[in-house]
Amino acid sequence: MRIHLTVSLLASLLMLTGTPARAQTPASQPISEVTTRYPVTTATLAGRTIRLGEHAGTCTLLRDDEVLSLGIGAPCYFSTNREHAAQVHHFNGSDIVLVQHAHPTASTDRDVKLYGAICAFASQSVREVDGVLEPGSVANSWQCDPTMGADQKQFVYGYDTWPANAHTSTRKRKDP
Repeated sequence: MRIHLTVSLLASLLMLTGTPARAQTPASQPISEVTTRYPVTTATLAGRTIRLGEHAGTCTLLRDDEVLSLGIGAPCYFSTNREHAAQVHHFNGSDIVLVQHAHPTASTDRDVKLYGAICAFASQSVREVDGVLEPGSVANSWQCDPTMGADQKQFVYGYDTWPANAHTSTRKRKDP
């Protein structure tokens, strides 16, 4: 009987050791998806065509022979208007476009299924003043569509000064 028990135990152990082992991997955190509903990379700024490109992982703006490196990552896209074309704002005598980039993040403290996706989002405006392209400062946010339209505040946010020949406000201030 002891021999029978010993043989049974050895047979069981051999069967267990012959079974391939599976490593237990922790459940991975969901990574947000970057969505580009209307990926627009060409626009007209002050009557001239501009295009978006990439150099060494950063976004660049190309106009004729000019190359302007921006402070946001690539790929990048223009903010779009209701017609799904590049959104161009005219403000204080300058035409301005908004260039946007998003990349997915894995957030360990956020339930993506419950609260929605989260991405690292950056935008940078570019204006044309007297034939020169000027980039604004970079603004960061947490959305996943780098083509989504924006309001005028996002276009003018990155500039501290405006050209001397800029139009003054049409609103009159009342003096007390």
